[in-house]
Amino acid sequence: VEARGDSPTGATRFAFDDMGSLNTDALRTHAFPWKLFVAALLAHRTPEGEPLPRREEAVFPILGEFGFFIPDSVPNTRGSPWPDQLASPLGLLRGYAERDFPEVRLEVVNIGCAACHAGVTYDASGNPRMSAWLGLPNTSLNLDGLTKTLLAAFASALEHPGRLEAALDTLYPAMDEAERSTLTRRVLPRLERELREREALWGGSTPCSRLKVGPPTLSAPGRRSRSPISATGCSRAHSPWTAPSGSPGWPDSGS
Repeated sequence: VEARGDSPTGATRFAFDDMGSLNTDALRTHAFPWKLFVAALLAHRTPEGEPLPRREEAVFPILGEFGFFIPDSVPNTRGSPWPDQLASPLGLLRGYAERDFPEVRLEVVNIGCAACHAGVTYDASGNPRMSAWLGLPNTSLNLDGLTKTLLAAFASALEHPGRLEAALDTLYPAMDEAERSTLTRRVLPRLERELREREALWGGSTPCSRLKVGPPTLSAPGRRSRSPISATGCSRAHSPWTAPSGSPGWPDSGS
């Protein structure tokens, strides 16, 4: 939008404003390297012996399984400038994050307002249309499912050394040297270390990896309820809100 001289306002900002969230510091919490994100999912979903897709757009159907979609139209933009074509599903925000020292250059992705607050519309028979309405809830969004799938993709990659690097070469042959160096020298080693540390600490990639819910019990005549949750890896000491300083994936509060 800005490239063609339009000033983003209203609906454009709602859908595409990253609010300063695409930076290298955000990589410790809520942002992720886009190219690695794509390569991991496609490598994980491509059957053994079949060639990896050569275009990143091949990941869009996978993202569609978790509620991310590219609408055919958005009727309620109210005259706000809108791009002719979306480069990624609505609600996924992409941009480059850079730092001079140490040298870091990465295309990163984060979710924006429209990921949760832009939903499909429906025809008179109740069938969904690929027309989005800004402000409607995205009732198909499944961030938990996407996270688990992505973590499974990375775990699989650790068991097949070189798979992610090969996928990156196939999908992004023109990647510049600064970004390639950041991925191979900084991101991938950090990713492998943290996944192994989480496995040792939590038995999986998240504090609740060992979460178990007991069988139903009778709490009153005719009523069934779940027995208390037991979570060896999800005790209060290991919850996201009270994680001890230095725990894998949870930045120190003072950083």
